Amino acid sequence: LQVIFVADLFNEGVDIPEVDTVLFMRPTDSLTVYVQQLGRGLRLCPPIGKDSLTVLDFVGQYRKEFRFGDRLGAMLADPAVSVESQVENGFTALPPGCSITLERIAREQVLANIRAQTRTQRERLIEAVKRLRERLERTPTQRDYLEATRADPRLFYAKKDARLSWAGVLEGAKLGGSAGDLDAIEPFMVALRAIASITDRKLAEFGLSILDALDALESGAALPVALADDRRLQVLLVEFGDAVRKRRSRESASTSDDVIAELRANAPLRREMRSLLDALSTRVVGLAPTPSIAVPLEVPLALHRVYTRRQLFAAFGWESIWRATPQSGVAWVPEHASYIMLVTLEKDSETFTERTRYRDYAISPSVFHWQSQATARPDRGDGQRIVRAKEGEGTMWLFVRRATDDEYGTEPYVFMGAFKPTGIEGMQPMSVTGDLANAMPAEWFEVAARAR
Repeated sequence: LQVIFVADLFNEGVDIPEVDTVLFMRPTDSLTVYVQQLGRGLRLCPPIGKDSLTVLDFVGQYRKEFRFGDRLGAMLADPAVSVESQVENGFTALPPGCSITLERIAREQVLANIRAQTRTQRERLIEAVKRLRERLERTPTQRDYLEATRADPRLFYAKKDARLSWAGVLEGAKLGGSAGDLDAIEPFMVALRAIASITDRKLAEFGLSILDALDALESGAALPVALADDRRLQVLLVEFGDAVRKRRSRESASTSDDVIAELRANAPLRREMRSLLDALSTRVVGLAPTPSIAVPLEVPLALHRVYTRRQLFAAFGWESIWRATPQSGVAWVPEHASYIMLVTLEKDSETFTERTRYRDYAISPSVFHWQSQATARPDRGDGQRIVRAKEGEGTMWLFVRRATDDEYGTEPYVFMGAFKPTGIEGMQPMSVTGDLANAMPAEWFEVAARAR
């Protein structure tokens, strides 16, 4: 056989390594289906000397709304980079061992397609939801949309404009909601973005249980103690504190009880939060490994999962987290004998001075180099705690992010687990080499190794 022509038959689960050319003739709004179809040609086949895949894609010429940027972006290992720059200057953000080559005319047409998408983000979202409704023959849920497009959930909350929220998109598509709903949601867009960054499915499921309990409570009744005393409640709600304080024109900091009261009174916010948490609770992000060094029992963090700065400090029970967020890159938590390390790998000159541009990078997936603050020395304070951690007293926990900001706002951190110092050199700052109890995921090792 030289050619096999199929329709919706070999999308997935078919392994024919000899396939060296794929021809796309079928429009699809689903990036999952697109990547599955592409994958039929990505099998290695040494016996025939196959070293590349030729892709002939005719759909883009047929459908004006076809978005090359989405398709190419779905294949990048680092979703934060600009697809346009990757097409223009060569694909440098692909998974290890992969490459994409576009011939000149194809590259020009792809760039023209990306640059021609001049509609506003809201218009694009509304159009995409309408097309999904036609395909599903029902009003799609936020989960439906995210599963079909593989988009980052923070897409809906990147700006402080509730018209871009899920409720706002449905209202724009005439599929539900009202302007009044958007007014109730808009003050909380930043907090919803923090929730949208969560990749911890158990935390999302706990959030749904909170909303279920609120819906079932009689007027004036309190949350069950088992839920109210669970530290996961603090992690989920802490980012709402500032918005609740401003909404109620209060001078003092909010508490979790204040946020619960707002949720009880704000039905549109509850609906938006439920829609988002439902999507997050089924999001495919791979299994979280069991940490080789156990996280303290009271600390609800999962290895290789994403948390904002406030959320991770709330998880460790930071006493003043509702009043202020620690801005330092290190923090000592006496309650858990824990030393928190917050690392930004790519340090731009606008955010970091020469004095704070510490050398933090991965040497291997299990070995990391980190520099302490410029004032640290081995004989006192934080420096002494680092020395003690090397000797087995206390635990250091590593959190990593690529940059200060990404396309959705402030970038959250990935929890990399326990860090055990094995070598310490110098002072002010101290250069520390250490072992990670659990190896970094491959995609993060690529980013962290480039920071060297």
